[in-house]
Parts: sequence; structure tokens; C-alpha cells
Amino acid sequence: MSLHAKRSPAADWQARVGTLSRVGGALVPPSVVHVAEEIRRLLQAGQELFDMTIGDLSPRCFPTPPALVRAVAEAVIALESSYPPPDGMPELRWQIARLFRTRSGLTVGPEDVQVGAGARPFLFAGYVLLVDPGEHVVFSRPSFFNVEYTQLVGGVPVALETSPENGFFPSIDQLRAVLPGARLVVLASPGNPSGTIMPARDLEELARLVVSENQRRLAAATSNEEPRLLYLIFDQVYSGNVHGQVPAHNPAQLVPEVSPWLLTIDAASKAWSVTGYRCGWCVAPRELRPALSGLLTLMGAWAPRAEQIGLAHFLADDGLIMEATLKMHAGLSRRLRGLADGVARLRAQGLPIHCLEPEGGIYLALRIDLPRFDDEEIRRALLEQGGLAVLPFSAFGGAPAHRGWYRVSVGNLREEDVPRVIDRLRAVLEALLR
Repeated sequence: MSLHAKRSPAADWQARVGTLSRVGGALVPPSVVHVAEEIRRLLQAGQELFDMTIGDLSPRCFPTPPALVRAVAEAVIALESSYPPPDGMPELRWQIARLFRTRSGLTVGPEDVQVGAGARPFLFAGYVLLVDPGEHVVFSRPSFFNVEYTQLVGGVPVALETSPENGFFPSIDQLRAVLPGARLVVLASPGNPSGTIMPARDLEELARLVVSENQRRLAAATSNEEPRLLYLIFDQVYSGNVHGQVPAHNPAQLVPEVSPWLLTIDAASKAWSVTGYRCGWCVAPRELRPALSGLLTLMGAWAPRAEQIGLAHFLADDGLIMEATLKMHAGLSRRLRGLADGVARLRAQGLPIHCLEPEGGIYLALRIDLPRFDDEEIRRALLEQGGLAVLPFSAFGGAPAHRGWYRVSVGNLREEDVPRVIDRLRAVLEALLR
């Protein structure tokens, strides 16, 4: 074999493990990274395909609100290009607090808000600031990168296997059984990859469990002992994109007493198609804020100054917010509804396919029931025979029981292409059934 023979990304990574730290050596690049590289190569080679793998929004399909673009451009022209304050621009923190109060009815002030470079740095920061090696982190399976974050801090993953019947959220019985030994619970609703919303009754019960568990720990602590309390990270980055009749709630709306142990993560990215602006925020307990600000400073995870100023101007106008939100909602809903209705027609024709009702976010949870093929074989058939790029739930830590489930993103899908996607799905399934 040639010394320069091409190796797979996974093999190349393993060859370098000996040069890495313990944490780096254990951190295998997520499979979504390899799929993204494959899609890029195919597109660069000129292959026509529908890339429905990305958790992103193409501005060609979902244009950024013009008023927001102008506000950011004006800030750039005004030479607002230096570092922002570590906590975020004061005017943006004020507007985020106002937005939070308007949408949730909760009392939130600028001093409760930390701005950062999107939502993801806050997820990582929550793990770093709260979890010591050996402590338990509870999350649903499948979910977004929780296994990797737990590995990075040396925590013990407690991955709760979920089912489509429960919208791929853990049941209250599952949570009740593991919370007494946990340090952190991480939940996203609307979910990724499921595109579903946790029912209000379950979210309320989860919040009550966190409160009661912390009351138990405080009562059991001695006078010279600082108890390790239970925290909840709630990722609501898709809450601006809600479809259908199921509302999205914040835990503190349902149980205000949970607020001292609640970190709420949100961002402008998915709400108004500005994923590249890297403007996210976290509403956190005030005693955590100095450490949160300090860690983001060390990471360099500040949102750009001009984008912060532009977003503050945009958020100051309720009319602009409403107009942009309704436009985004309509575009996403039409695409998701079109896909779901098309899948229902294929199922009615006898093809082994169905999906969950899209409730929130930019994803459709799709099931292809062909037991003689594994998930990777079906993924490759969709890609190579139909030009359809999707991600299996296994890319998000899915369990064997989730075999046949795929995340389909509409963030890069034009509305007029929805019928073509359904036609290609039909063709690939018919070919696999022969």
C-alpha cells in the first residue's frame, strides 16, 4: 500500500490520538462532521442534491430581515469593530431582557443576561462551570452533542432512551429515577433532532422534580457543608419556530421556583436566519454570571460588536420582530407541512415510511422501516440514488431502538423543491423494495 494512501477521517483521527491529551484522545469527531465533509465534496464536484443535513438556515431560502441587515451594516460603517464588553453590549442585554419578559412573562433584567457567540458556547460553559469529574449528567437519547460535552468535563453520561410515542423526550418516571444522583439535566425543546416540543405537563413536572430534589439536598446538608445542587440547562433556541397547536414553554413559566437552578439558552440564529452572526444569550442565576462571563472571555466566545449593536436596534422595534417572526414561521411551516403531507401520501400508497408531526424548529423526524438495511445503507441509498442528504438519529447518539429514524432539515430547502424531494423519496424506496 502507498505511504500516501488516503485514510478515512476516523482512521486519521485515531492515528493522532497518541499526541493528544486524555480529553482530546477520547473525543472522536462526531459523525455529522464526516457527513458534512462528504456533502461538501459532492457539491464541489457538481453533483445535484438536496442537502437536508444541516442545522442551519440558508439566507437564499430564508432571507435575513432587511432591517437587521441594515442595522448591522450601519454599525460596521460606524467603525463599531472593537471588542464588546465581556457581558455583551448593554443595549442588547436590555433588549434581550425585554424580549424574554414579553414572551415568557418572567421578571428578567439586563443583569441576568449574558451575551455570547451563539448558543453553543453556553452549552459548553454550563458543563464546564457546573460538572466535576465523576458527576452525573442527564440528557435524552438522541440529543445534540451531550455525550461529547460530558466527555470533555469527565462527567458520567446518563442517557435516557426515548421513544417516538413520547416525542423523543424522556418520561417523568425515567427522570424521577435518576435525578437524585445527578448534578445536571440538559434539555432542548423544541428538540434536535426530533422537531418536537416537550408537553407542558411533563416540563412542569421536571421543574418540580428539580426544585424538590434541591430542597432535599439543602435539608440534608450540615452547617459546614456546601451541597452539590441539581441544575437544569434548558436550550430553547428553536422556540421562535413553533408550528401547530403545541406551545413551547420555559420551565420557569410553569414553576417559577426553579429559577435559582435554571440556565436558559437562546439565540437570534434560528429565529431570524442569522446563524453566521453568532449572537446568542443565556439567562442564568446571578451567582453564576461572573464565572460565565469569565469563561466566555477566556474562550474568546464574544458575539461580534457590530452584530450586537445591529441586533439591539432590531429588537427595539416590536413591529419588525413580529413581521420577521411571522415570515420565518410561515416559510418553515409550509416546507415542513409539505414534507409531512407528502410522506403521509407515500405511506398511504403502501411504502414503509412515516414521520412525526412537526411541532417546532426546522426538522422533520422521518422513519423508514426497511429492516433488511441498516441506517447507513439507507442513508447512502438516499444520497447516491436520490440525491437526498439526511442524518440518521444514530448521529445524535440514537439507541438501537431508534433504527430507521432520520433527521430531515428544511433550512436549506426551497419551497418549490418539496414535491421533488417527495418524488425522489418514492423512487428510492421503490428501488429498495425490489
